[in-house]
Amino acid sequence: EEASGFNPKHEEELRIPNFIVGTKNSLILFVNASVFEELESDQRRGEVIVEGQDARVTGLACHPKQMRFAVVGYSGVLQLWDYGECVVLGARKFDKLKGQCLGFDPEGQYLAVGFTNGTLKLLSATTLDEVQSFRVSGGSITDLTFSHDAQYLATADEDRCVALYRFTYRDEDDTKPVEWVFIGKHRSHSKAITGLQFSPSSPSLEENVEDLPRLLSVGEDHAIVEYDLQNSFIKTGVKLKSRTKTELTAIPTGLLFSFGAIDESATPSIIVANSEYKLKVYGDDHRKCRRTVLGPTYGGPINRMIAMECEDNRYVTFSTMEKVIGVMKLPLDGNPSKTMGLIAHAGEVTSMVSSLDGRYLITAGGSDYSVFLWKVQPEAIEASIALGGDTLRPYLELIEGGPGGEFYDEIRNYFYYAQLRSQGEETTRQRKIEGTVPISQVPNLMRALGFYPTEHDIRDLISELEQSHPGGVDLPTLIRVYVNHRPVFGISKADVRRAFETIAKVSWA
Repeated sequence: EEASGFNPKHEEELRIPNFIVGTKNSLILFVNASVFEELESDQRRGEVIVEGQDARVTGLACHPKQMRFAVVGYSGVLQLWDYGECVVLGARKFDKLKGQCLGFDPEGQYLAVGFTNGTLKLLSATTLDEVQSFRVSGGSITDLTFSHDAQYLATADEDRCVALYRFTYRDEDDTKPVEWVFIGKHRSHSKAITGLQFSPSSPSLEENVEDLPRLLSVGEDHAIVEYDLQNSFIKTGVKLKSRTKTELTAIPTGLLFSFGAIDESATPSIIVANSEYKLKVYGDDHRKCRRTVLGPTYGGPINRMIAMECEDNRYVTFSTMEKVIGVMKLPLDGNPSKTMGLIAHAGEVTSMVSSLDGRYLITAGGSDYSVFLWKVQPEAIEASIALGGDTLRPYLELIEGGPGGEFYDEIRNYFYYAQLRSQGEETTRQRKIEGTVPISQVPNLMRALGFYPTEHDIRDLISELEQSHPGGVDLPTLIRVYVNHRPVFGISKADVRRAFETIAKVSWA
């Protein structure tokens, strides 16, 4: 006993500092060392200082008028946070339900929660008490959104259906109370729905002009669908207004209504992101593609976009399918200097929302059980533009060999040859090199440079140039168009193999 230094007759008092404990249920506890002196087991407990999500985190929503956000996940726990003070304001547990998506109405009165079993619950945005509940979807509710006038709520589900709700009289009978009423649903897509959004409020409309909301969805079936809200009722169901084919090969992955995407027009443009890292900008009627630009090429294609304004400039924040979030400055033109991104999560980014003033982004990481708060600093984009330049050089850096390479010389030679060809190859008259080529020659120039657009792509290309450069295309414009329209990664052997397999199937059919 003396050799070991241990003497049970002189046992010293246990002395340990206060400590914290993390649990597998995403709790962090503060434990005071004095609990070991307590006799009752109920007194030997720690104080909960952080309560996180202990399952996949899938849904986020920011309050439109207060510094609050809500988060939900597969644990069934819904939490309401104050992101200014970083404290939990309230929470509730949904037994046997897995939360998928969230949304506050523009007035901040209701919080809509979509679940994986197709249930939709409308809660009080302050107390989280249930106000109404619906179960009209067979599959998981994948997205939900409110109109800017707080009169409509739309949801998309795994069954490729869009459901519509209106805040009106029950059963559309003006003798009954006003509440959220299910209008109907429509299977408007043949493949998964990748974007659902109402039009934003227009700030430039006159007082007597009614600012009616519009609802659009986009899906993997290459279609933009607009819904006829004003003629959709309980008796008639959800009516469609129009359907537009967007692509032949690329798969649409995201949708956004935004002002300033091309110019300072008073009507919003429609931005569609696709699987080929392109952003296609459509006009108000979404029938003509007004511009195609190269999008960010890191972290996979864009799947979420949020419009924001800061210091008289317009930006779009985005997330990709894996890891990356970022910011783009409007108008969209494909300039890589006007885009930045960073790694936000180790894997999938399941949700992203913006704060009420656009100063913060909140992201959820799905299987990493994490929710991150990011501060948006647009001045970093402005510095990038100043360094990279807002001229032709950023585009030249994206072509093989750069501005002094052989490929640039080849582009220039083809450009001048196209001018000669447009004046007739066998003419003996004096040539006039005016520095532009007719729009009709641009598809041939694309093919000469190794980019073979489809007839659908050519229609979009010509439509874009007719609106922006009706008098002809100069060399800088040709280079910008080439960089924005060509495939990012070219044609692979797998693409050629799939093409031959498709031809074989058609031949045997």
